[in-house]
Amino acid sequence: MQANSGLLVRGLLLLAFVALDMATTASLMPPVLEKHPKNVPFGKVPGEYRGEQPMEPIIYLEDPYYYVRDDNRSNTEILDHLRAENAYTKAALSHLDGLQDELYKELLSHEPETDQTAPSPYGDFLYYSGTEEGKAYRIHYRKPRYDDGAEEIFLDVNKLAEGHTQFRVYKVEVSPDHKLLAYSVDLTGFEAYDVFIKWGRDAETLFYVTPDATTRRRHKVWSHLVGAPQSADTTLFTEDDGLFEVSFLKSSSHRSFLAYTIVDRGSCSVEICAIVLAYQSLFPDAVHVNRGNHEDEFMNSVHSFRQEVLVKYDADMFDAFNALFNALPLAHVVNRSIFVVHGGLSDAPLTLAQVPLGLATSRRGAGVVFGPDVCAAFLRLNQLKMVVRSHEVIREGFMWTFDVDEVTADGRVPEVPPSHVPLDMGDVPENMLLTLFSCSNYCHDSNRRSLIRGLPAFRSIEDHNRHNIMQLLLSHKVHNMVTVDTWAAVLRQVLELDLDWKELAPRMAAVDAQGCINYVKFLASFRAVYEGHREWHGVFDALYPHRKALEAIFCFFDRDQSGQISMDEFKRGCLLLNDHLPSPDRWKDPIALFRDIDM
Repeated sequence: MQANSGLLVRGLLLLAFVALDMATTASLMPPVLEKHPKNVPFGKVPGEYRGEQPMEPIIYLEDPYYYVRDDNRSNTEILDHLRAENAYTKAALSHLDGLQDELYKELLSHEPETDQTAPSPYGDFLYYSGTEEGKAYRIHYRKPRYDDGAEEIFLDVNKLAEGHTQFRVYKVEVSPDHKLLAYSVDLTGFEAYDVFIKWGRDAETLFYVTPDATTRRRHKVWSHLVGAPQSADTTLFTEDDGLFEVSFLKSSSHRSFLAYTIVDRGSCSVEICAIVLAYQSLFPDAVHVNRGNHEDEFMNSVHSFRQEVLVKYDADMFDAFNALFNALPLAHVVNRSIFVVHGGLSDAPLTLAQVPLGLATSRRGAGVVFGPDVCAAFLRLNQLKMVVRSHEVIREGFMWTFDVDEVTADGRVPEVPPSHVPLDMGDVPENMLLTLFSCSNYCHDSNRRSLIRGLPAFRSIEDHNRHNIMQLLLSHKVHNMVTVDTWAAVLRQVLELDLDWKELAPRMAAVDAQGCINYVKFLASFRAVYEGHREWHGVFDALYPHRKALEAIFCFFDRDQSGQISMDEFKRGCLLLNDHLPSPDRWKDPIALFRDIDM
């Protein structure tokens, strides 16, 4: 009875504390903002950037709190309200002050307050930074790299922060001659850094990035001459697309390769050529340019560059450009180890002496892709360690093409050429081939279908999907088996088709009694097959980059959403379009057109 009484007393005390806490909270009245109804436009607003393909026509939605937006932090009414909210929060949670302090001390006990980073070699010095117990900010150090010279502090952020309520150093850069230092600071807490700094090849030039005044999107790269006024700085690059920000890095060797196509992509190819050639003229030992497949007279005539040059200049200028393209090398060899080329390798083994310079006719027709056996044979024949290429759309910007994990490979240049030519995909040497592609929206981020020579290489649209499926299945496999649920989830994610994949599983793969699928056998059978004529491959290549527009057009004609366009649907759609076309452009015989395009 005594034990039960003690339990009852503790329970009553707990209820009393809860009731007291509720009463305390209830006595506090949270601040409430007034409502000021405002119709806010959504969609294609004239004079404003609203992203790609904004809604049209505009729709208006009522937002009673639109007036709260205060980008300049100057509206006293809103600032007072925020202070009131903070005061209310502090009062409502005051009973947890002791617990908060306890949690803070617990977290702090697991973090060493005195710590240092590993030294990083740069020139004749080792650079590193660290924290000290009782100090809130980092201290940056350096010491001689090759002798036992004394350690020196070249930047103590704690001293810089004295007198400031908010202080953060974002970038710290030492000039190439180790005599000057540059760093950027945030004094507001809004992460609004006006300057991001990278030094040039000397101690006289620094590069930095500035944000857009309204959106704070980093969009301009500048060059500044130390000692000159900032008004004399030069704009090197401006990113006008509101979906992207700009940043940049330098290679440790200060050298750059341009191994990608520089013309036929947009209406500014002439200007891009001028910039590339200017950099090569200014830094002939640092900037090197390979010839791509579009630096060619025929390709320029088929695509946009020839017309651009004729509009801006004349036929003589176009001939001069092609003379320049014919003189560009097809490849470079870096440090007698890395073969840098725009496209790739031939389907026949080549020595470096056989690689043609200037204009040459390809023996590959429309082109082939090459497997790891071809790559290994080429590297062994020429005693090279790696091939670096571009030409192909890569979502992540780079890909270790023949490695098990294309993106997270360690990225080291092999110490020696490949030890052997692989006979199957399970025996491929690592880090043989790196594909780089820097264009952000090339052909709507698609890959092109290619003819495969040698061992299988993941190149076509279908094989790219197949490889992505393989990577996801590998993360869930147990003895080459995955569950039907995993299999279905992976296919839905990669193919972006919201189908009942679990229902389709028995029709597409062998499902065992435990409800599992052998992913190796499934992937071996996963191949896209073209029905009909082989020349339709070219039709597919031409249409695939425009698949989104074609899908919209198809849905326009496919009124009953059956997945097929009947003769009546096609005729009805053409008649509707004819109502909005000038008379000379109208389709005179939709039925004949239907028969011509029905493959």
